[in-house]
Amino acid sequence: MEPNVGSLSSQAKVLAGLQIVALIRENLPDNTAANLLADQVEERANELKAILEAPSEQDLYMQELEEVQAHRDNAYRAMIMILQANKICPEDEDARLEADRILQQIHPIDFIVGALLSDTTVLYHRLVWLQDEEQMKTLRRFGLLPFLHRLEEKQNRFDNLLDKRVTARESRGVSVLRVSRPLDRSLQMLLAFIRETCEPACYLHLQSPLIEAQQMAGTPGDEVAPLY
Repeated sequence: MEPNVGSLSSQAKVLAGLQIVALIRENLPDNTAANLLADQVEERANELKAILEAPSEQDLYMQELEEVQAHRDNAYRAMIMILQANKICPEDEDARLEADRILQQIHPIDFIVGALLSDTTVLYHRLVWLQDEEQMKTLRRFGLLPFLHRLEEKQNRFDNLLDKRVTARESRGVSVLRVSRPLDRSLQMLLAFIRETCEPACYLHLQSPLIEAQQMAGTPGDEVAPLY
């Protein structure tokens, strides 16, 4: 099976490329052309490796997203608890009815345990409803406006961080592509040179890391695996 460099993930490509370089050094130490091509593979593989191993900006945003999400959700839970208290032990019957009316629209809160985007969508629609003047009167009556403002603040911060995380992910993908494609070409040039100048058994041995990487990934030669 002929190896298809482009079918491998970036991590697998880096590992296989560096293994091939090591085999070139070991088996063809006096082949100047092969070693020059191997130098190019090694340089580009190490550049891609550095990008893949660098702390991911999107992961840093994810940590902050989870913190902001926790504060946001706690503000929402606090509003629920205060409304429930006013329903159970109201100032008067009107207060009980008003608390119950709001609760029917914003409770239960099981959506909070969902995925980031799904619970944010639900919360956004409930925020819009709560910001209506009729609901604002009730929230003001129960002293809930500070919690609503905190909820709005954390939701806005959450949206901002989510946008930054998406941008960081896209930027990292561009960086990976920028280095991954030249590495593909360098590996292909090296393999083509070895195929033309070495014995078949030597060629099979030197390309074996790529074949093994494809077999481990389960990616046929004509399929394209994820970049990262």
